Amino acid sequence: MNAREPDSSAQPVAVIGAGVVGMAAALSLQREGRSVTVFDPEPPGEGCSLGNAGIIAPYAVVPVQTPGILWDVPGMLIDPLSPLAVRWAHFLPLVPWLVRFARASRPSRVDAVSKALASLLPRVRDAWKDLAGEAGTAGLLIDGEVLMLFGSEKGWRDAQFSLDLRRRRGVPTEEIPAAEALRLEPALAPVFVRAALIPDLSWCVDPLALTRGLAGRLRALGGEIRAERVRAARPRVEGGAVLETDGGASAWDDVVLAAGAWSRPLAAMLGAPVPLGTERGYHVMLDHGAGLLGRPVNLNDRGFYMTPMAGGLRCAGTVELGGLDAPADPRRADAIERQARRLLPDAGGKLSDWIGFRPSMPDSLPVLGPVPGRRGVWLNFGHGHLGLTLAATCGRITADLVAARDPGIDLAPFSAARF
Repeated sequence: MNAREPDSSAQPVAVIGAGVVGMAAALSLQREGRSVTVFDPEPPGEGCSLGNAGIIAPYAVVPVQTPGILWDVPGMLIDPLSPLAVRWAHFLPLVPWLVRFARASRPSRVDAVSKALASLLPRVRDAWKDLAGEAGTAGLLIDGEVLMLFGSEKGWRDAQFSLDLRRRRGVPTEEIPAAEALRLEPALAPVFVRAALIPDLSWCVDPLALTRGLAGRLRALGGEIRAERVRAARPRVEGGAVLETDGGASAWDDVVLAAGAWSRPLAAMLGAPVPLGTERGYHVMLDHGAGLLGRPVNLNDRGFYMTPMAGGLRCAGTVELGGLDAPADPRRADAIERQARRLLPDAGGKLSDWIGFRPSMPDSLPVLGPVPGRRGVWLNFGHGHLGLTLAATCGRITADLVAARDPGIDLAPFSAARF
C-alpha cells in the first residue's frame, strides 16, 4: 500500500513523538490519506531511536521480568555495572514500579505476557519491509540470524527458561558447539562455552537513517513535523484533545501519543495514568575495520548485542534503572567496551558512546490502543527493548484503529486499563 498525498479535506491527526515509533505511526496514518502533523522538540529519530542495537527481533517473546528476578534486586543495587542495575538515588521513587515488576514476574503472568508479545511479533519483518519500502530505506534492513553466546555453564543454565519459552512460542532455536560458533565468526575469541543460533530476523545498519527516511517520506507527501514540545494535553468532550505546545494551543479530533519515555505525564492528562518507567540503555561504537562480524552477536550473560552497522560495530544493551535526569555513568559504557574487546580482540578504536532512555512498562508490554472512555485519543508507547522491532507493526495497528478498522489482534493485553 503506497501513501496517498492528503487532499484539502483530509482529516487531520496529531502525533506526539518523532522517534521511530511515532514516525512509523505517522507514515502509516498518512498512507490512509490523513493529514498528519508530528510534534517533537528534537529532530526525528534522535532520541532513543538513534542508539538501539538495530535488531528487528521476531524471537523477542521473553519479558524482562522472569520468575525469580526479585531475588536479583539486591545485586542490582550492589553492582552498578551488572547487566540489570538500579541507581541507589533512584531506588525509593522506583519502588512502586519494582513492585509491579515483581508481580509481573509470576510464572502465570510471564506466560501471559509472552503470549501477548507472540501475537504481535510474527508481523514485524513484513511490516518493516513494507514501511521501509514506502520510505525508500529498505536497503538498510538485512535478513539473517543472531548468534547467542554464553560465557559460562551457569550462564547457560540461567538461560534455559528463556530458551524454552521461545521454543514454546514457536521460535526456532538451535544449540551449536562453541567450535561451530567460532567457524561462523572466526574473529571471535574462544572465551565462551556455549552458543545458539536464532534464524529469521532482520537488523538495521543505520537506525537513525531509517527514522529519517520515514520523516522524509512524510514531509514529501505533505505531512508536517513541528519542532515543538507538547507541554499539556486536554481531552475534549466531543473527542480528540487540545494540545498546548511551544507554538500555542490547537485542537485535534485525533491525537496519537507516541512520545516514548516522555509519555507518562501526557498520558495522565489524557485520562490514562500508567506506570511508565525508564530504562537507561548504553552503547559503544567501535571501528569495525573490514568487517569482523557477519551477523549480530548477543553476549547473553552480559546483556548486550554487537551489531555490524554502516558506521561501525555497535555494542549496545544492558539496563540501568535510574530515571530521566541522572547523568550517564561512563563506567557502564566502559564495561560494555571491555566485554566486547574480550570477545573481539581485533576490534578497532572507540568511535563514540551514547546513553538513551527506553520507555518501559513493568510487565514488558507496550501501551497500545485507545484511552479508555475517550474518543479520538490513541496510545502507542512503552515498547521497552522492542521499539524498533514493533514500530512498524504498532504503527499499522494505530492507523487501523484511527480508521475504525479491526486491527486483527486482541489489544486487551496492551490496554492502559490493565493498570
